Amino acid sequence: FLAIAVILYGIARIPPRIMWEQLWPPIPLLLFLGAFQWWQLGWERAAAIMIVLFGSVMLAVLLTLTTTIEEMMDALERALRPTARLGVPVDTIVLTISLTIRLIPLMLNTINEVLDARKARGATFSITAFGTPVIIRSIRRAHHIADALWARGAGDG
Repeated sequence: FLAIAVILYGIARIPPRIMWEQLWPPIPLLLFLGAFQWWQLGWERAAAIMIVLFGSVMLAVLLTLTTTIEEMMDALERALRPTARLGVPVDTIVLTISLTIRLIPLMLNTINEVLDARKARGATFSITAFGTPVIIRSIRRAHHIADALWARGAGDG
């Protein structure tokens, strides 16, 4: 699995620096999970699980590096289209996933803005003082998005 991911990175001609920038953030979590698996299942099973997990992360990152959100959503819509006959709200599902993916960078930006503002004030870290403005801004953004969707006719069905 891991070997397939490495081969696909080579085929896609992803520069090693770009690959590393995308893959290093989940490594601490994977190491923690690996240690836990080792403790629970032994090192051989933990190693096998970690290879599969890291290969999966590599493939997910490769997909996001080589495919636009629009292409992914079009493919998802085509894949789900047959379920529309069963009453599955395909357009709503695709819109929800697309909005979720597109809002992740905005959410990270909001978090960074709040952290920067707290640093500028010289405030110490407090989960309440950090979380409250992040939640308020997120809810405000959600209301604006809901209003925009409603104005465009989404949710009328």
